[in-house]
Amino acid sequence: MKKRMVIFLSLCMAFLMVFSSVSYAELEWQPTRPITLICVFGPGSVGDIFSRPFAEIMSRHAGVRVIVENIAGGSGSVGTMAMLSRPADGYTFSYHSNTGALNTAAGNAPFGVYDVLPVANIGSDFHTITVLRDSPFQTFEDVVKFAHENPGRLRIGGAQVMGNNHLFGLLMMRDFEMDASYIPYDDGASSILGLLGGNVDVLLTTNSVVTPYLRSGDLRALAYTLPEPIEEHGDVPTFASLGSEGLANYISFKGMFLNPNVPPEVKRWYDYMFYRVVHDEAWLEFIASQGNIYTYMNMATFTEFYRQYIEEAREIFATVE
Repeated sequence: MKKRMVIFLSLCMAFLMVFSSVSYAELEWQPTRPITLICVFGPGSVGDIFSRPFAEIMSRHAGVRVIVENIAGGSGSVGTMAMLSRPADGYTFSYHSNTGALNTAAGNAPFGVYDVLPVANIGSDFHTITVLRDSPFQTFEDVVKFAHENPGRLRIGGAQVMGNNHLFGLLMMRDFEMDASYIPYDDGASSILGLLGGNVDVLLTTNSVVTPYLRSGDLRALAYTLPEPIEEHGDVPTFASLGSEGLANYISFKGMFLNPNVPPEVKRWYDYMFYRVVHDEAWLEFIASQGNIYTYMNMATFTEFYRQYIEEAREIFATVE
């Protein structure tokens, strides 16, 4: 890879004061009617769970109602295309996770890198490798040793092919020179059932998916993708401490997107507005309650990150036979 697929979380803090000297009244454009937030996933999904409180908080700051509309399908492509098909007047934006970026990288999305405008990263989940509580693998080093001594026999479970967890697995196998089999499931819930049923040896997921099972003791964490240890994971090592370049800061981002053809003054309003929402105390409390982390990026930073993310994912996916 030409660059490391990482995000240095400390750099996000540099944008805390970006809009401190700007007043709402100074903005050239302001909405005068309700705004639609298209959640590209179905009701009750993680995306829906994040979109609704975001819309509620944004409504308070914007002075107009923000209405969530669920348009699911195609791993988010249907909802994204719906957003792009509507007038580029600032009254429609969309929520998507890094699933959209990975679909684009894999060539499975009906839109390209420059067809959407990343406006803000509103939070991120990190990733964890887990095993059953009675697994013979006591440490991540045990997993690596088994893979080295038994080429092709280690079964790694995760959701989807060319998706978030698949990329996690490819980076892990590359960094630790592991020969293993990736077994895809339709979603996170079914991948957990695969591990609980003994159909895979280890599981790769976002941390929030396995948190209830870690807390109940049904699963054990072996490593996770944060630059610094967190108290909840005790003495479980981070991938940074294990020397993984690809997974040291690997995140699953959640973002808000616009049609890139909206007028410049509308883009500035959204950049300002999303900053206000993401730094609202209610939003910060919400993402913490969901086991997510603060990774705010404004429009310029998120756009650069998003495009680099897709470029580097393409490089990794190109290695898959």
